[in-house]
Amino acid sequence: TGRRSPSDGCPVTGRPSRRRGRRLAKARNCIRMWQGVAVTVAMLASCVFVLRVLAKRVDADHRMAGHACKLLYLTGGALPPAVVAARLLFYPAPDAQENDRIGGGGGQRGGDVPDRGGEALRGQAIAEFLRRRRLRAHASSVRSQRTDTPHRTLVIALAGGSVRGVGALRVEMRKTLQSTGAASSRCDLLFGLDPTGCSFYSFGWTDFVRELRAVSEHYGRVLVIGNCMGATGALLTARYLPAHATCVVLAFNPEVEPAVDPRLPFRLGALLQPTATRVLARRVRESVAASNARVVVHHSPYPPESAQAALLAFDAHVSAPSAARAAYAVRAAFSRQPRGDSARPVRVLRVEQLAYPHHGLVRALRNDGHLVATID
Repeated sequence: TGRRSPSDGCPVTGRPSRRRGRRLAKARNCIRMWQGVAVTVAMLASCVFVLRVLAKRVDADHRMAGHACKLLYLTGGALPPAVVAARLLFYPAPDAQENDRIGGGGGQRGGDVPDRGGEALRGQAIAEFLRRRRLRAHASSVRSQRTDTPHRTLVIALAGGSVRGVGALRVEMRKTLQSTGAASSRCDLLFGLDPTGCSFYSFGWTDFVRELRAVSEHYGRVLVIGNCMGATGALLTARYLPAHATCVVLAFNPEVEPAVDPRLPFRLGALLQPTATRVLARRVRESVAASNARVVVHHSPYPPESAQAALLAFDAHVSAPSAARAAYAVRAAFSRQPRGDSARPVRVLRVEQLAYPHHGLVRALRNDGHLVATID
């Protein structure tokens, strides 16, 4: 017919029609957009690679160690061996009589017992110290013709997922546990942490439990303390505590199921680690049920924290108007004798601290001077 299509352009100038021009403009914009996405992804990949290389060189005591470990963990990199080795830090109790037997004479501290405020033992040094102390205790009992050895108490404090300063790895509650007058100041202290700060202690769990059991089996009494993600770790370790020892787990505001928590950090953690957080609630419940230890869960009336604590199964629930009443309620609950054939003693107790309705229960208890009394 000789007719030209409108999309072929103007028959005189040869320029494309408006419809075809719009299609070409859209195509050019789409190409530019994907080019920008490709450049952005390449730049991010380069930055992650450089940061991972630098993060592997970070020492455990570096102020950026916490951020470096989070980056390596979330990007699938291996954490620095020095940081992994420092996830358990051991501070022996100051024992004057034992120090004299070591050779410190006159109350001076012996050579293989570090100062409580100084360098901590880690790794193989913990096992070597416990082996030497057991040999010394056995030799002392033989010389004094005694068949018993004094029970020692181990306090295990597990750090939460937050960071101090600009990402330094935490030794949580150390000042509180070592404060003058506290019963824990006369006990051996073992501080544990999750180097990633966000895996809810799923990172290296098998090795962590093995090292924890190797230390705790030397004691007749074991107390495990944790706050927030540290409380989650304390509940997870309950089933692995030594059966021959008297064990107590003290958890403050544990995080049981991050996916249903309305707070953004936990929702983000569940999004970044769907596999670990999906089974977390089941693992916590199974650990508490399989443990012989007494479990005390303190939480505030703050709705997200109260809802997380309610996800656990308890033998008793106490609402206390003050920290002093809470301590009394805990003692009364565990000393109460069961009545009836079907009754059983209280082993898992939930304590609601009504005097602290806001977020930050441990910080509030510490500021009011009640945290030491609660732990004692």
